[in-house]
Amino acid sequence: MLINYKNNKIFVFSDSHGLHKHLDIPQDTDITICLGDAVEDNLDPHDYDNFLNWFAGQPGKKFFLPGNHELIFEIAPKWGELLFNSDDIKLCLDSEEVINDIKFYFQASNFMHLSLPKGVDILLTHYPPEIYEYVGENRPIRHLYGHIHEREGEVYNDEYTIYSNTCCYNLCKDTVREKIEKTIKRVRNRRNTKRKG
Repeated sequence: MLINYKNNKIFVFSDSHGLHKHLDIPQDTDITICLGDAVEDNLDPHDYDNFLNWFAGQPGKKFFLPGNHELIFEIAPKWGELLFNSDDIKLCLDSEEVINDIKFYFQASNFMHLSLPKGVDILLTHYPPEIYEYVGENRPIRHLYGHIHEREGEVYNDEYTIYSNTCCYNLCKDTVREKIEKTIKRVRNRRNTKRKG
């Protein structure tokens, strides 16, 4: 999902589940953020390497917030931190980041009670807003989240905040399906041409 905010192009996605290479991230993106579930939960080091190498090559400043499928953060959190935090990618765990005059708050844990610092422009979570209850008066201008594949691309608002679901799994899966269908059609056409010739 591409949003323009304070003259910045921000591309945020979640739930690619290994299909990340089918995303089309514009090259003029200023900030690229993954909100988790980049891999499946089989703890295959190749899956992590595949995603991290791809993600490091994407445009802009890059930030990663783990989702429930990055089991490495539950089983061996220090190893997960070492793996996902690099010169190219910043791992964000319950932290505030100010980037190009935009105050982001990354909420990694799924604690129900959410207390935000003052002046947060964009709240980023893997989990949807309905599991959180705000404590205090501070509300973000935008809340970007993932996790719920069935609500991919959903945008709605209340009196304080615009909420956007950044899931991309169905979009990536459909892209793969289209490519497979085109390949099958091309192969069938070639076979039919050879039979006629």
